[in-house]
This record gives sequence, C-alpha cells and structure tokens, in this order.
Amino acid sequence: MARPSHRHLRNRGTRDPAGDWHCRRILHADSAVCGSGVLLLSYVIAPAPIDLLFSVFELVAIGISVLSIAFIAHDGETHWMEGVQLIAVYLILALGFFFLPG
Repeated sequence: MARPSHRHLRNRGTRDPAGDWHCRRILHADSAVCGSGVLLLSYVIAPAPIDLLFSVFELVAIGISVLSIAFIAHDGETHWMEGVQLIAVYLILALGFFFLPG
C-alpha cells in the first residue's frame, strides 16, 4: 500500500503567474469582514458616534505597527526573534498609550 503524500500540508497556497499567494488575499478579505462585524456589534451594544479624528500619536503608532509587520513578514518566513521584536514594538506602543495625557 502506498503512503499518502503530505505535500498539501507544506504548500498552503498556490501561486499565480505574478507570484502572489492566493491564500493571503483570502485572509485579508476575512479580516476585513470580521473587523466590520465587530464594529457593527460594538455600535449595537453601546451606541456612540464613531468619528475618524485620530491624534498624531495614534497615527504614528499605526504606521509603526504596519511597517514593523511589513519588514518582518516580507519574506514569508518568520523566526522566533522576529516575534520577540513584534512583542517589543507592541509593548512600547502600549506603554506610550498608557502614559499618553488626555
């Protein structure tokens, strides 16, 4: 009896001719759908006006978060030290928001 191939477990996505992974597109779409659902439920539970006025610190924090994730995940592989770096970035941002006046 032949052993089953487990190649499908290693290759979790297929590449198109441009070299982009299809599974990444699906994950981004799922994240957007989940995020919008959470926002809708939060408004139903506690109705409050939602504005898009962000402080400079909040915009810088979003930019730093996006750039750090982009630099770490650009090759598609991660190492445990990269995870430690992400945790350090988020801890620094959390301390900044904790001590932010106002």
